[in-house]
Amino acid sequence: MKKLYTEKKWREQSKRRQKAALESSRRWKLHLRSRRTPPRDPNRRIRGGGLTVRKYTRVTAPAKFSFVHNPEGIIRFLNDMRAHFKRKQSVEIDIGGATLITADAITVLVSRLRDPRYTGGHDYRGNEPADKGLRRKFAESGFYNHVISSVRPKNADYGSILARGKFQADGPIALELIKFITAKLYGRYEKRGGVYNTILECMNNTVHHAGGRKARRREKWWASVHYDAETKKGYFTFVDNGVGIFKSRDPGVLRMALDTLGIGDNAGLLRKMLLREIPSSTGVAYRGQGLPSMRDYLLRGDIQNLIIVTNDVYANVATDDYRTMGESFDGTMLYWEISR
Repeated sequence: MKKLYTEKKWREQSKRRQKAALESSRRWKLHLRSRRTPPRDPNRRIRGGGLTVRKYTRVTAPAKFSFVHNPEGIIRFLNDMRAHFKRKQSVEIDIGGATLITADAITVLVSRLRDPRYTGGHDYRGNEPADKGLRRKFAESGFYNHVISSVRPKNADYGSILARGKFQADGPIALELIKFITAKLYGRYEKRGGVYNTILECMNNTVHHAGGRKARRREKWWASVHYDAETKKGYFTFVDNGVGIFKSRDPGVLRMALDTLGIGDNAGLLRKMLLREIPSSTGVAYRGQGLPSMRDYLLRGDIQNLIIVTNDVYANVATDDYRTMGESFDGTMLYWEISR
């Protein structure tokens, strides 16, 4: 009997049976996988090495992806994403059709995606701009240092996004940003006292006001600096995800201030703050040296093109353009430039 099964024809028959069993097992596994992962669904992907399937809801970013040049479009985009996160949905960010990208919008996006109160802990993914030049700028912003990506491009060192969750102004971080940008502008470090003080004022405002009058937690601030080799300018962005300037005090206090000063909206109130025309008796936050001193640095030439976006107000301080927006931003974004 032993001799019979060691003959060539029996060995070949045994191999054929083993091969058929393996093929049957392979087809059965493919059948099970096809039942769990419906084909031809672009919004689904398999994560990891198992069969876990997650559906993503696509949210398209505005073509003009700039908080400075298109604040209402960016705010609508952010609010749309938050609505999906609140519905416990994962989000796919489509930025492929962008025709303009600025570092300020990227900084605001990072601040939201890294905030668990915003995402609710739900997953997100996205693509890159289709335009080659914008794709390079997107990588240079430092965005990939703060998100998980399967493709991490070589980052030309033109920008950085730094996050700290401290309870006080952080002078070393402000100095680090200035050293970075002055080295790009002048080839060496140069003191920029007005820029340094502007960054510290932003930090202090976040520490003392961003959480609102009843909040027990302090808000994390985000700061970024970006160097543009074509314009030879440095672009600073500072953002917090707090309540914003006009929600940091009781609504009755603001209403009283508006009535006392004969102002019809928050845009006019912000202008009064920067001009130091808000009486201390109103109890309005930000009426002290913080924001007005930033305008002083602007007038002195230490910084250029100061822009503030908070709640329903957009303000270009340099051009004296203060206006009410149709969308409201939770938090405060400050932007300014420096040049050689």
